[in-house]
Amino acid sequence: NGRLDLADLDALLRHGAPVAVPDHHGTGTNALFVDLPAPPTALGFPDSLLSHRETWPELAILDLPGITLDIDLPRDLRRLGADERRALLAG
Repeated sequence: NGRLDLADLDALLRHGAPVAVPDHHGTGTNALFVDLPAPPTALGFPDSLLSHRETWPELAILDLPGITLDIDLPRDLRRLGADERRALLAG
C-alpha cells in the first residue's frame, strides 16, 4: 500500500545487523541496519544495494513492502493509491 508500517520496522530491527531493505527497483537501498562504527555507506547513490553487499558480504536482504516503495520519479507515484497520492502531494 506504500505506507510505512511499524511491523516492517520491527522486522528489520528484530533481524539484526547487517540487514538492508532494497527499493522497489531492487537496486537501491531504502533501509540499512548495521553495527557501528561502520564504513561509509552508498545511501542515495545509484545501485547502492550492490555496494552495500560488497561492503558487508553477510548482509541479509529483507523484502518489507512498507519500506520498499521509493518515490524518485513521477511514475513511482502511480504505484500509490489515490488516497496516498493526495496525502503525499498535500504535504
